[in-house]
Amino acid sequence: MASKLDRISRLAEGLADLPAPEAAPFPQGPAPRGPGRPAKEDMVSVNLRLPSELRERIALEAARRSAAARRTITTQAVIVDVMEKAMPPLPDDDAPPKGGRRG
Repeated sequence: MASKLDRISRLAEGLADLPAPEAAPFPQGPAPRGPGRPAKEDMVSVNLRLPSELRERIALEAARRSAAARRTITTQAVIVDVMEKAMPPLPDDDAPPKGGRRG
């Protein structure tokens, strides 16, 4: 009876005789995405490092608002709402140009 090593070496020899597999074609750019929900306003991405207790309060407020509105209200929407109420609008001459960056 052949040992396991003999069987493995015979299998390896058989694999060496097989032709090399064809290379898979590279994808042409990103996959097309379906239509998303259009943003109501021009928004930019911001990363925040919130204390856990504050994040939990915001999440609870989002859950409360979601239940009252009978639709999902995200934590992002709660933060934007609170910031809009707390911050006065910029005067027109201090407003950043479209795209959010100053020269």
